[in-house]
Amino acid sequence: MARTLGLRKNPVKDEREQAFKQAALKLFSTRGYHKTTMQEIALEAGFGKGTLYWYWSSKEELYFALVQESHDHFVGLVRQAAEMEGTAMEKLAWLGRETAELHYRERDYTKLSWKMRAEELETFSPEYVERMRANNAQTKRELQRIIEQGIEEGTLPPVDPYYLACMLLGLVEGMEIQWLEEPESFDLRKAMEMVLSLGARAQPFLKEMYARDRAVSEGR
Repeated sequence: MARTLGLRKNPVKDEREQAFKQAALKLFSTRGYHKTTMQEIALEAGFGKGTLYWYWSSKEELYFALVQESHDHFVGLVRQAAEMEGTAMEKLAWLGRETAELHYRERDYTKLSWKMRAEELETFSPEYVERMRANNAQTKRELQRIIEQGIEEGTLPPVDPYYLACMLLGLVEGMEIQWLEEPESFDLRKAMEMVLSLGARAQPFLKEMYARDRAVSEGR
């Protein structure tokens, strides 16, 4: 019987790959996709351009590998929040705080995300554009799970979960932009706590209002 050999990691190869990723993340997040070359990424990483092409066949493939990592980090938090124990408001509070911490830990990924939005999407291959749209849809679906729970609990308004997910994401994205533009004067953690505090204080009033509206709609 043939023996199956397990795959062994190559520490040197892994180290080079991470060096290339960090160099690419630094350049893409500051200069954007079109103003960055593979030669510059290789020089920043301290290796030859030929070695860089062993890992990624094109600049576009490398760029979207980083974009995918950024998406995976965030959607992982949203999914974790949706699946954890607790009320919808507790899940949203946890998610808000963890999202702020994620941005502080991975600021360059946040910058990359916004640089990507500023690029002309028609210049990228359709497969990558479609993947990006699918990623956005996945994030909203996961957030909708929490919103639907909140509607069922009576702590969130009985509205279209999709639209509310878009609105909540838009609120967070607005804070992200302010933080990226004015990091010295705008504290993202403080802003997130303010939003969560306002939401918590409004809960008793909103819950009573939703219950009353539901009773009226049901003819009670």
